[in-house]
Amino acid sequence: MTVSRRYAHGLAVLAGTALMSFLPGVIEAAEWKYTANRDGHLTVEATRDCVPFGAPLFSGPVMKDGTYSGDVPDEANDYQITFAATDGSGVEQFKVAVTQWWEVPGQKMWRLVELGYWLRQKGIIPIPIPVVSSKGGPLTVFVDIGKASGIIITDGYEVVDGRCAELQGYRFGTKRLEFDPTVGPDESPIRTDPYTGTVSTIGTLTFSSSVPTPITSGWGLVIVVLLLLTVGAIAIVRRRHPAVP
Repeated sequence: MTVSRRYAHGLAVLAGTALMSFLPGVIEAAEWKYTANRDGHLTVEATRDCVPFGAPLFSGPVMKDGTYSGDVPDEANDYQITFAATDGSGVEQFKVAVTQWWEVPGQKMWRLVELGYWLRQKGIIPIPIPVVSSKGGPLTVFVDIGKASGIIITDGYEVVDGRCAELQGYRFGTKRLEFDPTVGPDESPIRTDPYTGTVSTIGTLTFSSSVPTPITSGWGLVIVVLLLLTVGAIAIVRRRHPAVP
């Protein structure tokens, strides 16, 4: 074995060791999927504390029975849809989040949990959520996905004073939703004026965990790349200038 091969082999082993040490495991990317019941225009946004950030995850026309999907950014702790159907119905703001009462020394408050993190921790099967709309004026909807259970998707629902018995975890309003973390533990941190009336199902939103993807330390990647480049450079140099036996 030549000197160049010994160097290359040793550095390759070192690179592999470094790579293994900087691969702490895998995570599952959280994913959203929307299936439309009506034609219209759909906008999907990632938000944090009810405030959109970054470009929309999706914005464009959708067709009945069409399916649209994408990843949920890890930075988002809530997620919202705006939909306008071609028949005149729609929902101004349909928001999904997980609320949590947070108590630490010297501080008590509500917080919205990062949705992707929560989905991965729960390891749950896909959660179908009926997206609803109204023709009778502006409608906003907040869904606490952590409290949504036993939901049966039907064509429509009756809402009284912002609540619906068939849709646990839902809250219906007539103005934009606001997050207030300072209210007490027995109050909702989402502020709106209650809606009363009939709502109809315009689509189904599903959250799930998708195929595992590897994660690495940033510095670990840098070190591994440098080591691999060194191996390649040594091999090239030794081929051009063979070592003397």
